[in-house]
Amino acid sequence: MPWSYSSRVLRRWESGRVNLRPLPLKELPPPENEEVRAEEPEPAPSEEEVLASLRAEAEALLSRAREEAERLKAEAVAELEAARREAEKLMNQAREAIKTAEEERRRLLDQLEPELIDLAVAMARRLVAAELKLNPEVVLSIAKEALSLVRDRPYVLLLVNPEDLALCQANRRKFEALLPEGAVLRLLPDPRLSKGECQVETDQGMVDATFKARWEVLLESLKE
Repeated sequence: MPWSYSSRVLRRWESGRVNLRPLPLKELPPPENEEVRAEEPEPAPSEEEVLASLRAEAEALLSRAREEAERLKAEAVAELEAARREAEKLMNQAREAIKTAEEERRRLLDQLEPELIDLAVAMARRLVAAELKLNPEVVLSIAKEALSLVRDRPYVLLLVNPEDLALCQANRRKFEALLPEGAVLRLLPDPRLSKGECQVETDQGMVDATFKARWEVLLESLKE
C-alpha cells in the first residue's frame, strides 16, 4: 500500500528533516454580516431658515387666495353684466309692447273718433231738446251763464228767441244782479236764435251762447 502525504510528513518530522516556512499574512475582507456605520444626522435648520420657509408658504397661500378672489370677482362682474343686459332686454321689450299697444289704441280711436263725436253731439242735442220741452226756463240758466262772463261791462245787450223774451223780461232783476251797479241791460228778441239760445253783446265783444257754438266747444273737447 503506498504512503500517503501525511505519513511522509510525519516521518520527516520524526527524523528532524522537516523545514517549516512561514506563510505571508493577507488582509481578510470584513464579514458579510458586519453592521455599516450609521450616517451622521443632518444639522437642524436655523430659526431664520424656519421663518423664511413659513414666510414663503404664507406668501404662496396669500397669492392663491388673491387669485381666487380675483376669479370670483370676475365671475360676479360677468354675471352682473349678463343680468343687466337681460334686464335691459326685457325693458326694451316692455317699451316696444307699450308703444305697440298705444299705437293700436290711437289707430282704433282715429277710426272711431268721427262716429263717437257724431253720436255724442246727437245725444246732446236730443237731451237739450227734451230739456227745453220739459223746462222752458232752461234759457234763464243759459243767459245767466253768458252774462257772468261780462259782469264787469257797463252796457250789455241780451238777445233771445222771441218766444223766450217774456220769460227773460220777467227775470230781468236776476240778470241785472249779475252786472255791476249802474250797468245798463237791454233785452231784445232775435228770430235767428232758436228757442233756448241767446247772445250777449258788449262794447268789447260778444258771448255766443247758441247751441251751434256750444256744440263746437263740445266737439273740440272731445277731440282733445
